[in-house]
Amino acid sequence: MIFFSDFSSSEFISIIQLATSWVFLFILSYKYGRPGIYTYIVTAVILSNIQVLKLGMFFWSSEPVALGTVIFASTFLATDILTEFHSEKAAKKSVNLGFLGFAFFSLLMLLHVWSPPVSKETLTSLQLIDGHDAMAQLFTPMISLYVASLVSYLISERLDITLYVRLKSLTNGKALWLRSILAASISALVDTTIFSVLAWKVFSVQSVSWSVLLYTYILGSFWPRILISITGVPILYALKHFNKKRRT
Repeated sequence: MIFFSDFSSSEFISIIQLATSWVFLFILSYKYGRPGIYTYIVTAVILSNIQVLKLGMFFWSSEPVALGTVIFASTFLATDILTEFHSEKAAKKSVNLGFLGFAFFSLLMLLHVWSPPVSKETLTSLQLIDGHDAMAQLFTPMISLYVASLVSYLISERLDITLYVRLKSLTNGKALWLRSILAASISALVDTTIFSVLAWKVFSVQSVSWSVLLYTYILGSFWPRILISITGVPILYALKHFNKKRRT
């Protein structure tokens, strides 16, 4: 496809972001265990909620698509790793940490933006550039997106953990790939549906049509997340292999 030869395309950059996410998730999981995964989840939740403020064009959609899907989708694999190799309790704890980390970050950046900027005359005389306007645009939250994001995050992540545990029980601990993909896919559909309905219908001043909501915002971001969950399966098996070697 064309986008594989275009190093500046949204598709190519998303692939690089995904590969980078898997590398760091594996390193943090293998080297530091639960604390490492907690760190990854909190960081990924904050990053994805900043990245979602930028739009990108993808070959499968005629409408711009909000970025941040790659990083956020990787958190489902992170909670699966916690559930599989640590405990369900640890996975649920990571969701709470992600929520609190994002809330803490958002509140402090909002307070930071409210701090009065230096006058332009002072900046000019000192030959300095102030980042106030850029920060104000980036970190003054749109309440509708903020609430929609937090609600969909809490519901979908906890659903992913519950589904993963149930599927592990049903498969007697086998078919690791199956429970990871199924749990992540179902949770991703719930996440993107809740977020899209809240952000573009319930809280939006000018809501989009139901067809645009379904095909562009829900399905348009759902099927890439299935692919993301599939590419994360080797990480689970690699960690399983190395954990076995550690115990022997």
